[in-house]
Amino acid sequence: MAGSKHRVVVVECNDIAPWQAALNEAFDILVIQPSAESLCSVIDEASPDLVLIESDDVNGTFELISCAIETGKATTYPLVFLANSTDLQERLKALNLGCEDLIFKSIHPDELVARCFRIVFDKIANKQLKGQIDLANQAAFQAMTNTSHLGNNIQFFLDSVECSNLDELGMRLFQSTQTYGVKCSLQIRSRYQIKNLEENGMPKELVSTLLFELKDSGRYVDFGARSVMNYGCVSLLVKNMPTDDPDRYGMLKDNIFSLLQGLDSRVKALDNLRFIEEEKTTIIRLVTKMHEVMAQIDEGFLDVMKQSADMVDELGEGIHNLIEYLGLTEEQEKRIEMLMTQAMTKNEQIFSQGLKLDEGFGKMIKKIAELIEDPDQVDVNQIAQLIRD
Repeated sequence: MAGSKHRVVVVECNDIAPWQAALNEAFDILVIQPSAESLCSVIDEASPDLVLIESDDVNGTFELISCAIETGKATTYPLVFLANSTDLQERLKALNLGCEDLIFKSIHPDELVARCFRIVFDKIANKQLKGQIDLANQAAFQAMTNTSHLGNNIQFFLDSVECSNLDELGMRLFQSTQTYGVKCSLQIRSRYQIKNLEENGMPKELVSTLLFELKDSGRYVDFGARSVMNYGCVSLLVKNMPTDDPDRYGMLKDNIFSLLQGLDSRVKALDNLRFIEEEKTTIIRLVTKMHEVMAQIDEGFLDVMKQSADMVDELGEGIHNLIEYLGLTEEQEKRIEMLMTQAMTKNEQIFSQGLKLDEGFGKMIKKIAELIEDPDQVDVNQIAQLIRD
């Protein structure tokens, strides 16, 4: 049972016989002689729950406590002074030196034990409270840290929207990873190029090759203090992972990986924007070319119509001259002239219809050309409305 008792070191200056039996029954008692050296030595070895000093020499006891305090030992454990006098000045001095209690020697042994127990339990409660406070502080600090990391990631997501190219995007990612205290190398594989970046903006051939070869090797590839993280079209090499701190190691992986997810989304958005811009440029060039071709077709069509009309006129005149030598009747000659007239009329109708079609198509091409005259101010809705009309 002695091992389960609370340990009390008793500094005996005179005689503790009146309280010896009660103290022995309640505590594991270790009695020493009054000296600062022995007190500090015993405290180091015994780690008591309470130090009880019995003395009639108030000033001498206060000097003993002061010497022990100078070593930094006595303040670690509760001190109780058992004295003949407990006037106000002595209580104030005892309190100033860090004593937990100043007890008059005429106290009943059972009451002394009870007051000692109360001080021991108070120490235990304070220790537990301190532990709870430490845990609460740790949890609060962790929450603050997580909030800071979350804010850092959110800020990256917001800032990445403003990035218009891969260089800006990569530098913005490095700003975010520096918040975590890590050094990184980055590879971005967009639809149009592969961008390799170090924190100084320049690529390293060995790292670039490594990242490309490991891009399909899974989400994480760990080797020593280095870790390659892959997501979509993005690979990141973290060069100084905290292998000696598993909690921070896992936190870094989770938080940095979320940055890679945001980076991958923005890279794909930039690819889509560039693809749309290229499509827009191609359509503008196509319409411009069609406008030029339509102008050429208009000129060619008029020339063909003129040549066709001249040819029909020449054919009619030739047949008219030939009729005189064919010996045809008047009725046959009228029949031939009527056919010639019908052919010329139909030829004119065909060209007139062609001119109308060409004019309508030409007007639409011209309007589209006017709408895309300034590529930066193209209104797609107006073009769509023109096509519907």
